[in-house]
Amino acid sequence: MFRERALAQLDIEQLKRRNVAAEVFLQAGPEMFVREFVVAWLRAHGVRIVADSPEIKVKAFASVFGTDTDTTLIGIRAFQAPVVNLPIPEIALFMISPAFRRVAQGQRSGRAAAQRRRG
Repeated sequence: MFRERALAQLDIEQLKRRNVAAEVFLQAGPEMFVREFVVAWLRAHGVRIVADSPEIKVKAFASVFGTDTDTTLIGIRAFQAPVVNLPIPEIALFMISPAFRRVAQGQRSGRAAAQRRRG
């Protein structure tokens, strides 16, 4: 699930009344994706994004980009060893995924629900 926590904290009421140009700067990561996401989010919230002659220029700096997978892991995530360039696999001592959470909360899959209706 992608959560735009930083964007949700913005006060965009002043931006809704003006023509705005948006620039996005990333330290690392998919800059084009983040830029398009920020522009789409602003448009969805009523901000007019223009390329030419903006009244205000918004500069967004993202020092970190990540996604929230809603997975609990006790162990070590997979990573690339920096010096020897060797991939290290994930070592999970304990892991709970979103699918497990749904089953634990009593939300069954469609197949299980159909079996209950038949039986």
